[in-house]
Order: sequence, then C-alpha cells, then structure tokens
Amino acid sequence: MENNQETGGIDSLKKILIGYLLFSIFIFIAFCTYKLNLDGLTERNLCFAAKCFSTLFNSLAGTMELIDFLIKIVVAIVTVYGVYFALINYINSIQTSKTNIHLTHMSTFKEYILFELDGSKQLNKESFDVFKWYNFIFSNSRGGSIDVSNDYISMIKSLNNEIKLSNNTFRTRDFPYIKHQKRIISQLGKIGIKLSLMPRNDFYEVEKQLFNLIEKVNEEYCSMKGEGKLFKRNYR
Repeated sequence: MENNQETGGIDSLKKILIGYLLFSIFIFIAFCTYKLNLDGLTERNLCFAAKCFSTLFNSLAGTMELIDFLIKIVVAIVTVYGVYFALINYINSIQTSKTNIHLTHMSTFKEYILFELDGSKQLNKESFDVFKWYNFIFSNSRGGSIDVSNDYISMIKSLNNEIKLSNNTFRTRDFPYIKHQKRIISQLGKIGIKLSLMPRNDFYEVEKQLFNLIEKVNEEYCSMKGEGKLFKRNYR
C-alpha cells in the first residue's frame, strides 16, 4: 500500500510538472510576443546585424526575471511534494511499528496461555478464545498501546464481587452452587472462556485452576498488582 501511494504521488508530480512546463512555455512565448509588439519589433524587417540583436536583447531583458520566477515555482512545487512524501513515509512507518507491536505482543500472549494450559489437566484449550481474551485486556493494542483496558479491570472487579457474594451466601444458608456457576460462567465468557454447568466438586476444581491462571496473567503479563488479585474462595 505504501509503494502504491508513493507511485501514485510520483505520477501526480510528473503530471503537474509536465502541465506546468507547458504552461510556462505558453507564458514565455506570450510575454516575448507582448514585449516585441510593445517595442514595435514585429513590424520591422528581418535583420541579422549586431545592432538588431542588441535591440532584440534589450527588448527581452525582462524575460530572465520571468524565467527565474517560473523556476522558483517549480522548486516550490517539488519541495512541497518532498515534504508530503516524507510525512506520508513517517506516518506509514509509525503505523507499521504499531502493527508489529500488536502482532508480536498478541503472539507472545497466545504462547503464554497455551503454555500454561499444557500444564493443566482440568482446563481444555478448546474452551479458550485466546484472541478475545487478549483484545479484551489490550483493547488499544492495534493503536500501539499495551496498557490494560478499563473494561478488563472492571471485569476483574465484577468477578471478585461474584466471589464475595458466594462467600457471604455460603456462610448464611445452603450454597446455591448452580446459580454461582452461572454467574461465574457469565463473567468468564466476557474474556472468551467457555464453561458449562458441572457437578459441584468438578466445577470447584476447574474454577480453582482458572482463577490461578487469571491471576498469573494479571501479575506476570499485565503487570497488575493488587487489582489483579482474586478473592480467596471460602465456599465449596
């Protein structure tokens, strides 16, 4: 795309310079004709004497200033296009750099998650949409920013609220584990982690490994300190 822009810009510059050259030739001829008519030289007979050439040169003395002016315009046009091309190249290089940062960072994140999942017996890779998780955390990555998004921080807070609610419920009455599972499944779905309802103990073990993975990602990859921690589970 960058090469196409450069080629198109050069072609446009060529067209402008050719058009300007033809326009300059027309102006030069018109100016010379005007000067010769003004001094009455067009009505004289053809003459090759030194005096005739001297008279001709004196009549066209102003043409050098005209030529100088026309050349300055050419230089100005080329300069403007030069600055334009330099600016386009600079913008393209910035965009390329942002894209490289995004792709490299996303690839590293994917490798990190898959490595952690390889060491788990409870977690299934097919249940993870790694790119959705990444884009949720780093929503401005394509723009070159790898800061953790406010939406992800809010999601972690919401997940902690669900844990806190279940902790409080577990202490007061029979624990409604189906409702708990649905709330946790809903929160994890925001980052591309798909879970289904399970027997109580099975879900508890899967949840434990998931929470450990999320905390690792938050601390080691997102550099989140206290705000990346999940509450201790008191329910079972």
